[in-house]
Amino acid sequence: MRLPGSLHVLNECPAFLLEVVAIVALAWWGFTTGGNMLLNIVLATLDREAHFRVAS
Repeated sequence: MRLPGSLHVLNECPAFLLEVVAIVALAWWGFTTGGNMLLNIVLATLDREAHFRVAS
């Protein structure tokens, strides 16, 4: 089943925003979990990459 053009856009916008929020939440968790700055950056990057692998 395919939605009409305007409904499709209305459906895709919240879905995109939800994915952005999920990426930011995972990155924030990864950044705040580590013990030092380097580990924080690595965890934040790994969380973001893991989300992209699952979403693709």
